[in-house]
Amino acid sequence: MGDNKIKTLQITIHCLPREIDQLERLCNSLRESYFFVEDQINIILDVTLNLNEYFIDWDKSKISKEFFIDKLTIGLIKMYLILAKIITV
Repeated sequence: MGDNKIKTLQITIHCLPREIDQLERLCNSLRESYFFVEDQINIILDVTLNLNEYFIDWDKSKISKEFFIDKLTIGLIKMYLILAKIITV
């Protein structure tokens, strides 16, 4: 007999603002692939958006920190709503 216990996978991602579009593509691929295994695995997505001024000179940036925070937040909320089957694409 097989083990029917649902397994958990935690994915931890460190993202700089310049990588946010790549993160969005990764999340879209993950979301599309998840439908093939949704009854077999739980996925925890742990994303850190690094906005440290050591890496980005925000005073000279044409794009604000808030833009990246909003883009990440909206994207993750949308992904959650799709996976929770609250909205569809």
